[in-house]
Amino acid sequence: MSPGRLQSKSAQDSLLSLKEVGKTFVSDAGRQVPVLESIDLDIRAGELTTVVGATGTGKSTLLNVIAGLCDADNGTVTPASTLDIQNELAYVFQHYTLLPWRNVLKNVAFGLQLRNIPQPQRMREAAALIEQVGLGGFEKAYPHELSGGMRQRAAIAQALATKPKVLLMDEPFGSLDDGTRAELQKMLIELHRQTHTTTLFVTHNIDEAIILADRIVVLGGRPAVIEAGIVVDLPRPRHRTSKEFTELYMKIRNMITPCEVKQ
Repeated sequence: MSPGRLQSKSAQDSLLSLKEVGKTFVSDAGRQVPVLESIDLDIRAGELTTVVGATGTGKSTLLNVIAGLCDADNGTVTPASTLDIQNELAYVFQHYTLLPWRNVLKNVAFGLQLRNIPQPQRMREAAALIEQVGLGGFEKAYPHELSGGMRQRAAIAQALATKPKVLLMDEPFGSLDDGTRAELQKMLIELHRQTHTTTLFVTHNIDEAIILADRIVVLGGRPAVIEAGIVVDLPRPRHRTSKEFTELYMKIRNMITPCEVKQ
């Protein structure tokens, strides 16, 4: 399979299919800056897929195109007939998107409120999710009263509250310390085990990509193409010191320009 093309094991299981997707931005000086080139990717139902690449490779742009936050200049993003991309897709950003004037409970329940879910039901469902992400007891806390890791737990609960079929995550743990990042990685793996929500997780951290993924998409080059798609069959929990982990780490690292690797 040539670079830039990556399909899931079964195209029939794909919730989203990208074909020949390209994106170019225009710089302040008016120069054309190609970012993505001929991206073919099937996002398979139930998978936790990580997208890894150096900073500036176009990973966030790829998510934004999928989410419809920016249009591709060429190619197509086609949802499955069973996916309503406007109502069944959720996005967790690197920077917290909680509403500062709402407490944790009301933030998590916000999406349900927009869908006119009755208040008693939405509060029950929000409270259950808060407990699920490890924030029990902080329902009445406001975002400014929480640590960075706690705010991101709340943001993930908020995203999952509407039971999305696809969850996009743009380096959500990138600003956290190593210990907190490891805790949230474990939490995400457990949430995915319970919900099987199709998840596309962007990171520049190779360790994180391997720890989380069922499948890793490696972006490289400028404009970016898909350098490889790797099914991760290492048993969980995965240990960074194992021979298999180290070999996979080095394989991915060697696909990324060394001067651009950020850990």
